[in-house]
Amino acid sequence: IYANLRFDLMVTGGTFLALLISLSFLMRIAVTRPLANLGEAISEIMHTGRFEERLHRRGRDEIGRLIDGFNEMTAGLREKTQELEESERRFRLLTENARDGIISFLANGQIILFNRQAEKMFGYSRREAIGMNITALIHPDCPSIHQLGPQEYFRIHSAELMREVRRIPGLRRDGTELSMELALS
Repeated sequence: IYANLRFDLMVTGGTFLALLISLSFLMRIAVTRPLANLGEAISEIMHTGRFEERLHRRGRDEIGRLIDGFNEMTAGLREKTQELEESERRFRLLTENARDGIISFLANGQIILFNRQAEKMFGYSRREAIGMNITALIHPDCPSIHQLGPQEYFRIHSAELMREVRRIPGLRRDGTELSMELALS
């Protein structure tokens, strides 16, 4: 009896061990590897910002549906990114080829866009102008902007600047004055 019990325990234990190894192998193929691939794809997107990689679906289970959702999401993001890049390209062409100087700035007065014509008008390169405060381009003869600061000035006068264009004196890099039109949108 003891020998048979020992044999049965060894066979049962061996069978259980074989099943456990097979199950872990199947888990690796069916769950761990696809999730690792998904994690790598997400990491790649985070580092490159590109959505080219499509993951291959292995089954119709939850992980397969997760991968399908990921592929649909990246396809949508790829399309939106292409539309945004095309829109940005058209915007750049428009602003760079405009006959007028175009300067955009944040509410605090920090310049974020300075086109080629603005470079010619003010004598600053785009690289120099980006990040400058807009008050550097406004002549001291316009004390209301200098005293209040751009944020407060535009808060007070935004309604009228949305309706009409206001002429204000500008200041070139060399210190000479030029007439500017100020409008908000």
